[in-house]
Amino acid sequence: MDYTLDKLSEREKEVLLLITQGNTNKKIGETLGIAESTVETHRKNIKSKLQAKHTTDLFRIAHLNNLF
Repeated sequence: MDYTLDKLSEREKEVLLLITQGNTNKKIGETLGIAESTVETHRKNIKSKLQAKHTTDLFRIAHLNNLF
């Protein structure tokens, strides 16, 4: 896993923060004013860029980067 958030765009960092707050893709889309499918794409790209297999990996990485 890559533990730095440097590879993420600002939008991807926003999505990651909302994921770690327990929001669903639907809620994230509503919050950011984007389609749920766009959130799903961001989630997929985040996991790929961070080499994370599971959502729990995203929580670990976000915590290590003091995102929350």
